[in-house]
Amino acid sequence: MRVLAINDISCVGKCSLTVTLPILSACGITCDVLPTALLSTHTGGFEDYTFLDLTDEMHQIIDRWKKLGLKFDIVYSGYLGNRKQIETVRLITREFLTPDGLFIVDPVMGDAGKLYAGFDEAYVEEMRELCKLANYILPNVTEACYLANVAYNSTQNGFNAEAVLKKLQTLCPRPIVTGLIENKRISVCYLNEEN
Repeated sequence: MRVLAINDISCVGKCSLTVTLPILSACGITCDVLPTALLSTHTGGFEDYTFLDLTDEMHQIIDRWKKLGLKFDIVYSGYLGNRKQIETVRLITREFLTPDGLFIVDPVMGDAGKLYAGFDEAYVEEMRELCKLANYILPNVTEACYLANVAYNSTQNGFNAEAVLKKLQTLCPRPIVTGLIENKRISVCYLNEEN
């Protein structure tokens, strides 16, 4: 099995490709990477971080991969720094994903009820379109609310997981919402096959 992980590299912080690559490798899975950006630190809790957009480099890497005839059984996308990178991921799924492969989208856009810096409603709309191509999407609570076009409620009791998941199913058949806090534990929620 060969997996392509498309995400940023945060030099400090337990996130993105610095976490994905070692976990999949430890599981014995070949994990190739396509970095979308290079950040000095992750954006949560750090100020004055550096950000290097790798959009142009992504296309040069893709051109080399075409010459090698690479194919991937799973394509996973995480942080995409701009709408052009969303289009690049669409291209990758068309050109490099095996016919029976899986496409998984973690629509990294925001947290705590707000979009991250540099993202706006036009970006959210593009992300909705990308999610329509996915077999699975993995939004956190904030991202789920933006994708489902429902108001974010800062209290977990105000989050109607089933209703949001049903709206997300109009984008993707198997949405999984992450980061839901229940009984002081972080949970995920999804609909079973009967729902």
